[in-house]
Amino acid sequence: RRPPHFRGGAKAHGPKGDVQDYTTKLNKHTRRLGLVHALTQKLYEGNLIVVNDWKLESYRTSNLSKSLRAVGIGGKQGSSAYMLDWIDDDDDSDTVYNNMPLRMSVAASNIPRVKLAPQMAANVYDIIKHEKLVLTLGAIQGLEDRLDHIAY
Repeated sequence: RRPPHFRGGAKAHGPKGDVQDYTTKLNKHTRRLGLVHALTQKLYEGNLIVVNDWKLESYRTSNLSKSLRAVGIGGKQGSSAYMLDWIDDDDDSDTVYNNMPLRMSVAASNIPRVKLAPQMAANVYDIIKHEKLVLTLGAIQGLEDRLDHIAY
């Protein structure tokens, strides 16, 4: 390289480091198809758990932790889990925090290797990263509505 004050020289205060962006944008259809395949893979592996609803009596982590340990989720020796839930728009703002039931959010926040998210936030990376996938019936209905027009 030549000094910047010479003709054909370097740029005086040019970019430093790696400035290239190697990200690839995927189409919506491709992302949805990946989500369908990730869900199908969890089903084939036997790592898909369906629960009726998250009706917790209290905000205590121990209550949720005991019920999750019964199916081998959480704790030091248990497997990791990605838990998806569905929230109706009709719910009160007192019972909903960050698009999740408040009691469930508080109870699950302190369990290691357990991630709780609304079904609209479901993505392929988190489904593959966690060993188990726990869905409520409402989350399954929401995912069906979201992915029903995908051609396999």
